[in-house]
Amino acid sequence: MGSRTSHAPRRSSLGYRRNRAARLTPKPRAWPEYNGQPKLLGFLGIKAGMSQLSYIEDRRQSHLANREVTVACTVIETPPIVVYGLRGYAKTPYGLSISADLFSSEYKEELRRRVKTPKKYDFEKAKKNFEEKLPEMVEIRAIVHTQPYLTGIGTKTPSIAEIKIGCNSPSEGFEYGLSLLGKEVMIRDVFKAGEFADVIAVTKGKGFQGPVKRHGIKILQQKGIADKRFFNTSSFIRKRKCFDFCIRSAFYVIRKGL
Repeated sequence: MGSRTSHAPRRSSLGYRRNRAARLTPKPRAWPEYNGQPKLLGFLGIKAGMSQLSYIEDRRQSHLANREVTVACTVIETPPIVVYGLRGYAKTPYGLSISADLFSSEYKEELRRRVKTPKKYDFEKAKKNFEEKLPEMVEIRAIVHTQPYLTGIGTKTPSIAEIKIGCNSPSEGFEYGLSLLGKEVMIRDVFKAGEFADVIAVTKGKGFQGPVKRHGIKILQQKGIADKRFFNTSSFIRKRKCFDFCIRSAFYVIRKGL
């Protein structure tokens, strides 16, 4: 940032890349360790809106301790999800690999808006194949889809995701998943009232933004350069006209975009 005499940290963040999401349904990178009765370790919800909460701050370290605090909160609507398939993963030198799949013989009519359902499916043959490969599996996941038509968001196309089945052994998880196949699962079957949970989501998007709004860089002085809302380095200024479309620029360079 030039010859500065004061501290000026780098703008933006390399840990959170600002680019368009590949899919609207979020995908967890890891699942928590769980030992106990078999159950689903996650759930799918739809943002319904926002509200505000008022509570008494009980953290002693806070400067607002023992005071009433009002904070914003997100309201998530959680209609029942449907388990329509099971998927087993085996461990390989390159990570987890799909070993076998088992799908329900009955589908919701709205699921055909998202995937192409088979007209003839041999459930017993697929179940036998799944059981034969069960000893090599290390993880069982349930393939579920949402029911957004039960909410007021105005869409009928469901979202599909995989949710890990927490269990002590893959055989125990398979029996539990088999009992849920083709049935609805409620939010109370996964979480208890007052239980803390991790939430991930995909942003709605902010549209096409320039580097100032997208990364928070400083606007240059008026007489310094023709373009004031530009990342100012001498090598990039000389190639200012073609820089935004250059595919050979470094990944850490601040640029405009979505």
